[in-house]
Amino acid sequence: MKLAGAPYLLIAALSAGCSTQSERQSTEALATAVDEWIGVYSSPSEIGVFTRTVLVVEKGLSNDLSFRKTFFSDVEIADSIEQDIHSGSCLFEANRIYIPEAFGYYRDGKPHLLGSIERYTKVTVNGHVTLMRDDAYRAFKSQNTLYDYGILIKVSTDVDAALEIKKVEHKSIKILYNDQTKQWNDPFVHGPNKRE
Repeated sequence: MKLAGAPYLLIAALSAGCSTQSERQSTEALATAVDEWIGVYSSPSEIGVFTRTVLVVEKGLSNDLSFRKTFFSDVEIADSIEQDIHSGSCLFEANRIYIPEAFGYYRDGKPHLLGSIERYTKVTVNGHVTLMRDDAYRAFKSQNTLYDYGILIKVSTDVDAALEIKKVEHKSIKILYNDQTKQWNDPFVHGPNKRE
């Protein structure tokens, strides 16, 4: 009877060792995946007169991702609740990252708050890592065009807490063009720009 229990104990010990190995590999894979997202992303310089976005993706407290984001637009909504920097946790899977958004305004003296989630797809174009919002990603995949207002270009991997988010570099969208001498047109007026 003692011998019959020995194989069970051996199998249990081996199984425990395998699950520990698997858990370690899973933890290492997660850490690598998290590290690949870390960086500073900004909107293209050409649209800077109309709108500017900076997104800082950094490691969270428990090997997850957090973000800091600033956004400026030349469009103002009356009675909107102004925010300087948005921050919080974000989720990712494969090549997509999900950034929660919150905004609001006052109506009849009471705040009205709204929330949404922006999904970005990580795409490397001409050797540059970009995050493309769904509308920009559709234009890129279906027509090989670039919709600047939905694209953030990775400009740095340095996410130091002392980073002055409002002084982050904004690179030209032309670094994503196949022909970088091509004239730029405002995609809000003319539609997405062709890369050729």
